[in-house]
Amino acid sequence: MRVLIIGTGSIGRRHIDVVQSAGGHEVVICEVNKENADDAGEKYGIKEVYYDYKEALEADIDAVIVCTPNAYHAQACIAALEAGCDVLVEKPIASNIADAKRMVEAAKRTGKLLMVGYTLRVYPGLSDVKRVLSSGVIGRPVSVRVNLSAAMTLVLNKSDYRKKYETGGGIIYDYSHEIDYMRYFFGEIKRYACFVDLLVKEDSSCDDVAEIILQYESGVMASLHMDYVKDGGRDISVICENGSISYDFQGNVLVEGFDGYVNKIEHPAVRNTLFLKQFELFLAASRGEDVSYVTGEDGLAVLQICEDLYEADKKNIVGQV
Repeated sequence: MRVLIIGTGSIGRRHIDVVQSAGGHEVVICEVNKENADDAGEKYGIKEVYYDYKEALEADIDAVIVCTPNAYHAQACIAALEAGCDVLVEKPIASNIADAKRMVEAAKRTGKLLMVGYTLRVYPGLSDVKRVLSSGVIGRPVSVRVNLSAAMTLVLNKSDYRKKYETGGGIIYDYSHEIDYMRYFFGEIKRYACFVDLLVKEDSSCDDVAEIILQYESGVMASLHMDYVKDGGRDISVICENGSISYDFQGNVLVEGFDGYVNKIEHPAVRNTLFLKQFELFLAASRGEDVSYVTGEDGLAVLQICEDLYEADKKNIVGQV
């Protein structure tokens, strides 16, 4: 396949790495910043470098991976879909609901694939958590605690789009990964509350700390902490009727039954390997194989939750769906 990667920031370059390592594919890149684009082309030995995605889409492209700042996802994705390409777009699907709806509608109209890049879905450990919860071996889930600390995100990023809501900033949008996999595990939300604030990163106009409380239609109650203050990684812990399960996203899953049952599962977690799994899933879905992936509709639902949470904070309310 000829794969066009739009955006050559840190995530775009990771996708370049992944597609090239997969073998058998030709990579074309596009980036509005000419210096950044040329640098990426030279670093990865890519001869076809464009500075306008519309021009790039005329170059016989099969699939597109969109890695631009959130506010520019919609225009690039819709153009790619209308050009007859399957599309993998980085999360979140867009920076507003109207754009996300237009993207979903474009995918339906063109009959092309629209997949949202929530890579946590392919973590082996997270798949273990899903499997154990679905099996009922420790009973139904009751309470969930999720933690996310990601100071290094702001250190490593090559763009300042996270500093403004208008361009896609806000830690809940940025780490909607957590919102996605929790919805995947526990279903739709019944009610919610949210508190966000800018407490440390004075050069930003967006929040850097969030505390969220969710209750799902199933009755499961969840609390979610997010911050850009500490570089502490992420983890999830679920209390069930007959035991608990936790995962540290470093490859360690611990299942404990209240009857003394213990099961430790370990997985090596290599980030590029996970991006490769996601790309392979994208290829399988584009071939029409019956695989589970994050659809455009899923991405839209997650974005709606994010917007509802910010609105709840703004109005100081407990929201109900």
